Parts: sequence; structure tokens; C-alpha cells
Amino acid sequence: MACQVPAAPATGNREPLKAAPRGNLASRLDVLGESMAEQLTTEKSWGALRSVIDPEIYQNIVDLGLVYDIAINGDNEVLVTMTLTTPHCPMGPQIIENVEKVLRKEGASQVTVNIVWEPMWTPDAMTDELKRLLGILPDEEVEEEPVLEIEPPPVRKKKGILGWLFR
Repeated sequence: MACQVPAAPATGNREPLKAAPRGNLASRLDVLGESMAEQLTTEKSWGALRSVIDPEIYQNIVDLGLVYDIAINGDNEVLVTMTLTTPHCPMGPQIIENVEKVLRKEGASQVTVNIVWEPMWTPDAMTDELKRLLGILPDEEVEEEPVLEIEPPPVRKKKGILGWLFR
């Protein structure tokens, strides 16, 4: 049985309601999905890479300063330029794999990780917040120790006959 939509009363400039065109629901959803496909942004990619943790230091690779650049083309193909803490980093392959997984989950069609050694990574590349967390920088809000001012106790009056004599 076909579903019919009753027409609205034709008053003024109103037009009667029309039924939606029939067709394959899957094909209509495919068209809808293509039109709503979201372009991956560099900001979203940087945010996603904050979830990639260096397993040796237990901090994210963005705050560690390991990621130098992210480039995205119109087809959501992502090129990540990054480094590792050392050329012989044993966790390098795992970090690269995690970068690829996280960016694909965000919508990247292809992820290429370009490992570079120039400029070489140093702790200076870390964010100030992470440096403070690791104890490399002192806390900004270091309060000065209060100076304790002690007044000498008042001179006690002598009691007894000697106190009366030496007033």
C-alpha cells in the first residue's frame, strides 16, 4: 500500500504538499554522505595527535615537540613531518603506527609520516607546561618565602628588693 500525503488547503500563496521522490534509500544516503564529508583541518589533526603518547616518556608527541608540521590536501591526504627523540628510538615504529591510526580515525584517506633529523630534537622543543611538569622549568607562581621579623622580648622588670634598688 502506497503512503499518500494529503495536500494542504490552497489558501493564499501556499502550494500543496508533495511527497518526497521515491528511490533507493541507500543511494540517497550515499549522496548525502558525500555532500556531508568533512574536510580534515590542521587544527583537528594537531588535536588528534595529542592522543598519541610516547611510550617511554608517557607524554603526548605534540607537547614533546616531536611534530614539526602537518599538511593536508583536498582529498584528506595527510603528510606529517616529525622527528623522534633519538635516531635509535626503539618505540619509533609504534609511534608512527599510532599517528597513522589516529589520523585515519579522524577522517584522513591516507597518512604519510615523514621522519626528519634536522632540526634535531632537544628538550627545548617541549612546551613550557610540560617542562614544568617534568621539573625542567621552575613553577611560574613561586612565592617568596616570607621574612620572619622577630622583635626582641621586652625587658623584664626585676622583682624583689634588688628591683626596688635598681629602678
